[in-house]
Amino acid sequence: MNKRQVTIAIIFLSVLFKISFLKYPFFGLEYEDSYIYTGVSKYLQYNYEWAIDPFQTKMCSDGKLSDCYSYATYNGHSVFLPLLVSFLNRLVGFSVKNIFIINFIASVVSIVFFMKILFYLKSNSVTVFFTALVMTATPFLNLFNTSGLAETLSGCFIIMSLYYYFKAHGNGFNVYEKYFWLFIVLFILSIVVKRENLVLVIIPITNLIWMIWHKHKANRFRLSFLMIVVVLLAVLYVNIAGIISMEIKEGRDIGTNTFAIQNLELILPKLAISFVKFKYFGITGILLVSSVIWAVLFSTKLEYKVFGVTALSYMLMYSLHYRSFDQVHFGAIGYFDTLRYTTNYFPIGCLCISQLDVPVLRHFRCSMPILVLLFVGFMLIENLCLRKEYSNVEFKQRILPVVVSLKSTTDKDYILTDVPILFYIYSANRHIVDIKLTSINRIDFLMGSDRNGRLFYLRNVTGRRFNIDTLIFDHYTVIKLDSISSNFKLFTLSPKED
Repeated sequence: MNKRQVTIAIIFLSVLFKISFLKYPFFGLEYEDSYIYTGVSKYLQYNYEWAIDPFQTKMCSDGKLSDCYSYATYNGHSVFLPLLVSFLNRLVGFSVKNIFIINFIASVVSIVFFMKILFYLKSNSVTVFFTALVMTATPFLNLFNTSGLAETLSGCFIIMSLYYYFKAHGNGFNVYEKYFWLFIVLFILSIVVKRENLVLVIIPITNLIWMIWHKHKANRFRLSFLMIVVVLLAVLYVNIAGIISMEIKEGRDIGTNTFAIQNLELILPKLAISFVKFKYFGITGILLVSSVIWAVLFSTKLEYKVFGVTALSYMLMYSLHYRSFDQVHFGAIGYFDTLRYTTNYFPIGCLCISQLDVPVLRHFRCSMPILVLLFVGFMLIENLCLRKEYSNVEFKQRILPVVVSLKSTTDKDYILTDVPILFYIYSANRHIVDIKLTSINRIDFLMGSDRNGRLFYLRNVTGRRFNIDTLIFDHYTVIKLDSISSNFKLFTLSPKED
C-alpha cells in the first residue's frame, strides 16, 4: 500500500473503532472533571462571569442557569474546550453529545498528524501501518477519545505541535518559515487547554542537549532562540493564569502538597500494571512501555529520543501529581484512575513503537489482509465491550439518579445535591443547590422567600466524604429523592477490574 492508501485505511479504522459512542455515550465517570466542560459550555449561553479567573471554568452552584445566585470556580480546568463546544451549541442547539463530537473530530485529526509524523520518520509502509493500527485499536484510547474530558483535544494539539516542530527542525529552525511559528502557536494552544502541557518545553531542551552531546553545531543558535521563546511563553502563562496559585489552592483543599513522592509510589505501580491489562490497552501497552524505554536509553535517532523523553516526562509528572482526595488520604486508586491522563501523551509514546521495525511482518505480506481482518474484528469486540460496560456504569451511577430526580420534581422545587453540574446539564430551569457549599442560613434565605417550593435531597451520588450542615434536616422537611423511586440504587457500583 502507498502512503495515501495506508492513511485512508487507518482513518477509516479509527472511525470504526470509535463510532459506537453514538449508541454508548461516555462522559468519563469521574466527577466533576468529566462533566464540567459540558456544563460550562451550557452556562456560557447565559450570564457567564468572565471578569474573575478568565482562564478557569466557573459553574453555577446555587440557582438556575438563567438566574444564578452564586457560582463556583473549578480549579485547574481551562475554559478553552467549553468555549469551543459553546460555539457548536449556538449553531445546532445544546446537546450532551456535542462535546463527544468535537472530541471525536479532534481524535481523527490526531491520527492524521500521527500518520504524518510516521511517514516523516519511516518510508516502510508496513511498519507505519502496524504502528498506527495497534494504537488505533487500543480500547481505552477510543473510549476516552469520545468522552467529555479535555485530554483528547489537548492530545491533538500536542501531536500537531510535534509534527510542526520536526518540520521546523528540517528547515533549520528558520524564523522566516511558517513551521517555526506554527509550532509556537500550537504550543500556546496546548498549554491553554491543559496546564500540564508545560511539559512540552522538554522538546527543544532535549534537542539541544542531543546536539551538544553529538557535537552538532549547525542551527544550534536558532534552536536556542526557539527554546528561550518557548520557556518565556511558559513562564508568562504560568504567571498570567496563576498556575502556582492554582496548585497552592488545590493543596489547601486536599490538606497536602499536590506533587509528592508518595503519589508517585502509589500511582506509578498502578499505571505500570494497567499497561499490561489487555482489557484497557490490547497489545499496545507492552509495546509502548518497551519502546519508550528503548528510545530513552538506547536510541541514537533524535526524533525517537525526543518522543521517549517527552512521554516519560508526562508519565512521571502525572504520577507525582495527586489524583483525588481519597487517593491522598485513603490510598484509594484503581487502574481505571490511571487511564484518563494517559490519553494526553499516549500518541507520543506510540510513535516510539515505529522504531521496533519487525522484519517478520514483511514475510506475512500475502496473509496480511486476513491477519488484519482477524485482529480488527477481535479488537472491535473488545472496544465495544469496554465502552458498553463503562457507559452503562456511568448511566446507572451518575446520570439515571439525576434524570429520575428531575422527573420527580418541578421548576418550583429546590434540590440539594453533590452533583450540581449534572443537574445543570440536564435541566437549566431547576433550582439546584450544591450541598457542599450550602448552610442552614442559605436555605433560610431561599425558603424564607419562597413558601411554594419544596426542598429535595439527592443523597451522596459521588460517594465522596463531605460534611453536611445537619441543621438543614432538623429545621426543614427534606424529601429524599432516592426514596421516591425504586428505579435506581446508589450503592457501590463501579467497573470491574481484573
